[in-house]
Amino acid sequence: LDIAKIAGPKSPALDVTEADAENHYPAGPPYLATARDMHLIASHWAEFVPKVYAEYPHLMAEMYAYCIAAAHVKLPHQILTSLMISDSSSGSVGGEGWNLIEKISDDDLCNPSVV
Repeated sequence: LDIAKIAGPKSPALDVTEADAENHYPAGPPYLATARDMHLIASHWAEFVPKVYAEYPHLMAEMYAYCIAAAHVKLPHQILTSLMISDSSSGSVGGEGWNLIEKISDDDLCNPSVV
C-alpha cells in the first residue's frame, strides 16, 4: 500500500519501522481504547478506508485502513491474541482464546453472565 498516498506525505505512519508495525499495529477487533483515542483514530480511519480500498479492493481493506490510522495518530497498540477467536482448528496455537471457550460447559455456553 502507498502509505504516503493514503495518509499524506508527512504522515507519522511513514516513520513506523517494520518491527513496530508488526508488534503494535496489526490490530483487529475487539478494540479497547479511550473514547478520545478511538475518536482520533476513527476520524482518520473513515478518511483512509476509501483510499485503501482503491488500492486493495478486498475483505481486509478496512482493517488495513484502521492500522494506518492508528499509526498516523501515533497510537501504537498492545496486541492481545488471547481475546481472538478465529480459527477453530488452531486450538490455542498463537495464543488464541479457544482454551477459555472450551472451559465453558455446553449448558452455559449461551449464558452471557458466564461467558
